[in-house]
Amino acid sequence: MPSIIRWVKPKGAKKYHVTLTRGGKIEHYAVDDIVVDTGSEIRVGGEEESRGWIITDVPCRIVKLEILGKIEEVLACTRKSISELREKVKYI
Repeated sequence: MPSIIRWVKPKGAKKYHVTLTRGGKIEHYAVDDIVVDTGSEIRVGGEEESRGWIITDVPCRIVKLEILGKIEEVLACTRKSISELREKVKYI
């Protein structure tokens, strides 16, 4: 079942405010970063891509990753394992 992910990062905020809608359920998160492998109907806008939305068929989960020596919460819509995801985002 597809998921709709909407995000906004208010000016001066450190985290993205994310709304994840799937199967008629709405969930709200505050995350440091968002990783989506595949999606459609992608819309990104605002200053520095501070808001947008995407539709994806890939399952989403919240993972904690160490990025540049700091633990960050990431909304990951990917089939990759946590170790593969760690390698993907450690250089970003």
